[in-house]
Amino acid sequence: MLFWAKGKSHQPIIFMQCGPIRYSADAKSQMKSQSFERLLVPRFTPYRLLSEDKPSYAQTIQQLSEDEFRNRLIVNDVCEVLKERRSPIILTNLTSHVFALAELLKPYCKNVITLVGSESAKEKKTSWICYTDRINMTIKQWNNPL
Repeated sequence: MLFWAKGKSHQPIIFMQCGPIRYSADAKSQMKSQSFERLLVPRFTPYRLLSEDKPSYAQTIQQLSEDEFRNRLIVNDVCEVLKERRSPIILTNLTSHVFALAELLKPYCKNVITLVGSESAKEKKTSWICYTDRINMTIKQWNNPL
């Protein structure tokens, strides 16, 4: 329940629709119980703000998402991970960035699946079905090698 801690005005509505809170945890206790390691690798780019005006957060994010060098860096990192036979997930705030990265990745990855919040439920379901079909086909190929 994300709204519970963020805004008390929504609390009665959320409790009415979802019921009482059944479990609560803090980030530190969750990190202790997870079986994977977190590693932050800083990636520096030549992106620089050229305007004298101080842009808003939204404008800065938009400019970063349109930066060609930065997007190529993301694609190169994804390609390296794919070579290791891993399945990367790329998260971004902007719908336009989702589709821009998807287009850049298509030549290197045959299973690029995009999910954005503005899609209708039917579009999301179609994307998910397409994804699960691809996974099932891959599993069948592994189980029945030629």
